[in-house]
Amino acid sequence: MAEALVSGLKGQLRSFLLENLKEEVALVAGARGEIEKLAATFENILAVLNDAESQQVKKESVKVWLLKLKDIAYDIEDVLEEWHTRILKSQIDGVDDNVGLISVTEMVSSSALFLCSFFNKLILHDDIGRKMKKLRERLELRELSNLNNLRGSLAIANIKGGGSKESIGDANLKNKEHLRTLLLQFVKEAYEGKRDDDDSAIELFEPHPNLEELEIWYYGGSKLPNWMEFPTNQSSSIMLCRLQIGKCRNLEVLPPIAKLESLQYLYLEGLDSMSAKGLFNGLEASSTTVAYPNLKKLVINGQKHWEEWVMETSSENINVMPLLRDLYILNCPVLKSVPHQILSLSVRKLFIKNCPELRISCLPPLLEELTLDGDAGSLSSSFPFKNNTSLKVMWIQDSPHLTLPRGLSQFKTLLILKILDCNSLMCIPDELRHVTSLHELVIARCSILGPRCEKEVGKDWSIISHIPNIIYG
Repeated sequence: MAEALVSGLKGQLRSFLLENLKEEVALVAGARGEIEKLAATFENILAVLNDAESQQVKKESVKVWLLKLKDIAYDIEDVLEEWHTRILKSQIDGVDDNVGLISVTEMVSSSALFLCSFFNKLILHDDIGRKMKKLRERLELRELSNLNNLRGSLAIANIKGGGSKESIGDANLKNKEHLRTLLLQFVKEAYEGKRDDDDSAIELFEPHPNLEELEIWYYGGSKLPNWMEFPTNQSSSIMLCRLQIGKCRNLEVLPPIAKLESLQYLYLEGLDSMSAKGLFNGLEASSTTVAYPNLKKLVINGQKHWEEWVMETSSENINVMPLLRDLYILNCPVLKSVPHQILSLSVRKLFIKNCPELRISCLPPLLEELTLDGDAGSLSSSFPFKNNTSLKVMWIQDSPHLTLPRGLSQFKTLLILKILDCNSLMCIPDELRHVTSLHELVIARCSILGPRCEKEVGKDWSIISHIPNIIYG
């Protein structure tokens, strides 16, 4: 099985690099970090082999490719053996000769049928370097352009602009209609600064409209590809239901994804160059009456420059996220507000973490679960007084405050309250004795509060004694 060969080769490469690092052989700079990259590369190869061998082994083109991969795996073993021999010889001879040690990741990554990493300049020296270059050139993505029945998930890692666009284009993702999940991960090492070459590179990874999940990480361009513009007349035929965009520091604006009818999950993280308005791009002059019509979960994480989150549209009649149920706002240190349109009737779960400047004037009226993690802004101090009749579960964790938020007594349907890792909390507020609906109270890893709530003897026991189930941890 090609799968066994590749798996074995991955182990050999890991052992080889670790052994020589232990012996302090002078490998190229960064070899230590490349060990993990190399392991990830072979995990990707194995994933594709599993799919190819289990589902398409009857196809002649796949059989040819698998045979070729086996041959190259054996040849890589031979080169590694020669490499190892020459290192030993250089040690015996007392010569600090790197014998053309190139980045093995660069040589192997092109062997993965989907690993479209653009190759860095090879460090060639003597015949070892030349042999590795020949091995790299023996497998190109064009070998796999006809594998249009590949299905399931596809991960493309270590992408870097400026490489061979011909071989990337030959990956032919647009014709792989059975792919459901696509991960595009650009090179982390070149994360700082703009990378204009990434713009042209990402254009070559256009998937089939049947794709359901898309992740893009560490992309260095200022805008996403044209194939993500999603023309209005085609939005109903796009099947994309999950979209994650993370650590794309130069990205200035999102494509007009608000009109996608299929999108149900949106995750945004570390988009340092994008303002909060970017979430509603395209609505300013749009005739759309519903934005994010089927979105059910929204996660905003690490937007360290977002301050005023506002929505600008051409009409006040636009319905925003009418089906949103779960809203996560995490690690936004200067964020002050959330559009009132988002905190709507549909929201059932609200999670706020480390947003100390955030001011919430009104909770979603049908909210059922609330989590306040770290300093959650105004909600960490007090709840806006509304006669809430739906909240059932509340989590308060890692709070820096001395007291629980004021206004707990208004939650007449609260069943479960969990207080975790709150070492600054000094006491239980007296108003908790009036929350008679509580069935369960959890107090865990709270150095001051825990002893105060001990059964029968704690100073705050009388406030919580009416709760049937109290759990300490």
